[in-house]
Amino acid sequence: MSKSVMQAFCVSVLAMIASGPVWAEGIDGGLVQEVIRGFSGYHKHRSELVPTQVMLDRLPPDQLADTLVAVWERSEAARINVLVYIVSSIDEGKVPLSAKLWTIVERSLVSSDGGERSMALEVARRGKLREEVRTAILARLADSDDRIRGSAVSIISRWPDGKVHLERYLATGKRIAGATNDKNYTNSMDRARSLLNEMKQPR
Repeated sequence: MSKSVMQAFCVSVLAMIASGPVWAEGIDGGLVQEVIRGFSGYHKHRSELVPTQVMLDRLPPDQLADTLVAVWERSEAARINVLVYIVSSIDEGKVPLSAKLWTIVERSLVSSDGGERSMALEVARRGKLREEVRTAILARLADSDDRIRGSAVSIISRWPDGKVHLERYLATGKRIAGATNDKNYTNSMDRARSLLNEMKQPR
């Protein structure tokens, strides 16, 4: 590579770095950065999120979905509040759960952060599930947090094949608890038993 070509290449790379991140077509990079600033922080009070939520509420559905995905992908600190926004927006009928949004829900279900996994289950509880998300929810029956296992139990109980999955969960939980004397499964197993008993009641 000649010296002049190398110099031109270096200049172009430096220009890209100076201009900031490269955004996909249709993504407003300034808006994404503003949402990241507004949503970053794990224990933000609901009132602190309102200005950012109002800004997002003004977007058309497609742009809203693209913006939420971009924020989720670029900022781990903002992820849980992206999911909080999706939950509240579904409840208020503001945003449909598009394939793009289901993708980040599915990925949040396997996050190392328990709060993010829990909030992803809250989203899943409200929408018509894709098969990939069903699989991720079933995997939460083996979660290390019994509260998350209990949330998964509640969601699965509403599936047409939920009874089968809950019966398997009870059998697995009994086996683990019996082998390890682990009482950490108590609440989720009680929940599963209660829901199974409800399924047996005549409607």
